[in-house]
Amino acid sequence: MKYYSITGGSFTITTPAVCSTTVQIISVTNSAGCTSTDGPVSVTFNVNATPTFTAAQVTIADICQGTAFTVVTIAPGLANGTYSLDYTVAASPTQTALFTIAGGGPGTFNIATALLPAGVTTVHFISITDTDLTPNCSGILNFDKTFNINPTPVLNQGEMTVAAICIGSNGIATISGASGRTVGLSYTITDDLSGAKNSGPN
Repeated sequence: MKYYSITGGSFTITTPAVCSTTVQIISVTNSAGCTSTDGPVSVTFNVNATPTFTAAQVTIADICQGTAFTVVTIAPGLANGTYSLDYTVAASPTQTALFTIAGGGPGTFNIATALLPAGVTTVHFISITDTDLTPNCSGILNFDKTFNINPTPVLNQGEMTVAAICIGSNGIATISGASGRTVGLSYTITDDLSGAKNSGPN
């Protein structure tokens, strides 16, 4: 049993681990030494968990430059519910994402990337809040995660040449400066005489 000095009608107690907790007031004694005879009185309240996760639980998909968004996936570990997450991308102002955990599964949200340059991009995770709880419990994250924005290959007019050949021979198309930046092509060949077209991958 613990004894508390009550000032202004309130007192502070030390809460245990996450659980449903009951506080029971057996009796109240005032400064004159008079003790109540109405007790005991009890009240139950919840001790809510602080949401958190680590960098090891986060994956961010690599994308091509100009892609509208990338997908952030948080591995299972958070309780079911709705969460608000504060983060920054490439030292930008703080942004907030909302995502839901259901069935003990992972959580996902999108980060806008259309205007970001090619290269390694850093996402700084600031904090997470469980918005389904009262009060809304928040956890500090304070870690970084990176993903790659791969440059989009560019083929300009005049960079490709095809030498004249005899009928029945295979033509060879040469793209200048293609080494290291072109891994696959699709093409369409149009016959200037008949208008026939042939296409395919290479």
